[in-house]
Amino acid sequence: MSDLSNDTYISDHKTPSLAAFVLDHQRLVSTYIGQFDKITDAKVNLERKMRTAYFAKHPKRKRGPGLKVNLEKLWSSSKLDDSVEIEGNKTLEASIKASGRRARKRLENENATKEKETKENESEQSSEVGSSCMSDEEEETVDEIAYKLNNDATEFEQVLLSNTDSPHILKNGHDFSNSFKRFQLKSYQEARSSGLFINANIHEILSLYHTVLLRKDQHDQAMSNVIGLDNIQEFHTELLNKYVDQDIKMEKNLFNELTNIFRSVNEKSDRKALKVKLHNLYEAADPLDSKIIDILINLINKLPGNNLINEVVKEFELITNYLDTVLSPIFHDPQKKLMYRWLNKATESSGDRYPDGGSCIVSQRQISCSTGFCEVKADYMKNNTVGTHLDLLRLCIFGKDTIDNEDVENVVLLQAVGHRV
Repeated sequence: MSDLSNDTYISDHKTPSLAAFVLDHQRLVSTYIGQFDKITDAKVNLERKMRTAYFAKHPKRKRGPGLKVNLEKLWSSSKLDDSVEIEGNKTLEASIKASGRRARKRLENENATKEKETKENESEQSSEVGSSCMSDEEEETVDEIAYKLNNDATEFEQVLLSNTDSPHILKNGHDFSNSFKRFQLKSYQEARSSGLFINANIHEILSLYHTVLLRKDQHDQAMSNVIGLDNIQEFHTELLNKYVDQDIKMEKNLFNELTNIFRSVNEKSDRKALKVKLHNLYEAADPLDSKIIDILINLINKLPGNNLINEVVKEFELITNYLDTVLSPIFHDPQKKLMYRWLNKATESSGDRYPDGGSCIVSQRQISCSTGFCEVKADYMKNNTVGTHLDLLRLCIFGKDTIDNEDVENVVLLQAVGHRV
């Protein structure tokens, strides 16, 4: 930060401000704040440098420079380099896992040593980052992260095509495994030629991690062109039927009772009286329905009577006052050795990446295995599509690594952007 530490900028501006300095020196500031783990620490240090430089030049002045500045956009951009490097370094690893554990073991046996394999992996990949700052009001329409691989795809193709696992045949007779391999190869070739961008190519990037991203009536066009929309929908339906009990319903009498209780609720309602009525229903409720009552009681305890004026709900408040009130009753059950924790620290499954939260199973007073992860963005960050897509990518990698490393069948992944989960 030599431009700020010396008197050049201060001397050239009659009314210097931190916001103006950041605007004129975005690359310099981005590099500097990227050294810090928290944006608050970066901002404090930047303000201190500005204040020190200003009063060194004008020691007799009592009023300091303008220090108000919004670093959210630049902070996100400064962290993209690190994120892409971390996630990009996983890409070839994912390709080596392409044909499952058996194929991976075959490759490892062919390598002379583990050290040689590591060197080859490191030399076969690189990542590129493009970034830009946009206003809070505008939704980003350009992609800011590119995955570009410069290595030869021969090894990836050999690993993928040598898969000896049983193919996944859909009920309509289509070989989904083979079609997905073709989509992976297409994505890999695109990554080598022009790069994969986080906004436009999230499905292609995830395919290199052996992940199929599915959402009802919103299936990726590029994947549909290779696999076929009907086949993707059939595969999605099979997964829902296998893992989601779509016939679960609240007991009818309980539903009617809850409807009657909340029909006339307003900001003047006595919260204690509401909780008493809910507690009276709790004893007769089955285990699943009782979780709904727990959530309602939490909301009565936590939610304000009205929306606060001129107040923005940041991530920490969103987690503690809103998300946790709903998620904890569903996933947190110490009696059954189930925990839902807000971590913001690395776990055994996440490596050196930090999920915001997640669920786990406890055994012998230790974390036995992870069963879910959660990434959170405050509502005011919803237009930062690069950040939200990057969270989605991180979640998928957390889940895939957990399934591979902890030998679990499924993992629950939750992404919250504001109040939408």
